[in-house]
Amino acid sequence: MGVTDGVVQSRWLARRAAAWVARQRDAHRPFAQPLDGQMKARLEPYFDARTLAPVRVREVPRIDPPWPLAMIDRVRELPLDFDYLWGITFVDTILVATDAVSEEEQIPNVFHECVHVVQYTHLGLVGFMRRYLEEWVTSGYSYWSIGLERHAFDLQRRFSDGAAPFPVEAEVNARLAVPF
Repeated sequence: MGVTDGVVQSRWLARRAAAWVARQRDAHRPFAQPLDGQMKARLEPYFDARTLAPVRVREVPRIDPPWPLAMIDRVRELPLDFDYLWGITFVDTILVATDAVSEEEQIPNVFHECVHVVQYTHLGLVGFMRRYLEEWVTSGYSYWSIGLERHAFDLQRRFSDGAAPFPVEAEVNARLAVPF
């Protein structure tokens, strides 16, 4: 139950993280709202209606570090700066940090988080967390080296650059079909 040579040796950490994500989803979902009309209209050309239907968004002033990072912070410097974190996805429930994102950045950022919704759907909760954490740990705790994040940022950039609509689900499924 640990890290050897940068590789998570068991599913223990992923299961613990997945349980935390599930608790966060359940805690925030009652206060989250469906996508508003403008946001839904902007996202619909890129996402299947079955993906967007369950998505809920909750605006919060800031996002606190997840439990594993809060524990790390007690021992050493936190590997991610949560003062600038603008969003986090808990399966199908998205938190948007209003102190970190302007109103005009909100739609591209929710697009990014919806890519994570598709990734959760493809990998399952434990599979998503295992892949996310293994890539983060094996990269030396580099957020920018997490493949799931890089892919979400790549698709977000295409969206923000005004690319013709593309099927996000097909893009994610093709990327995740390749072993990491």
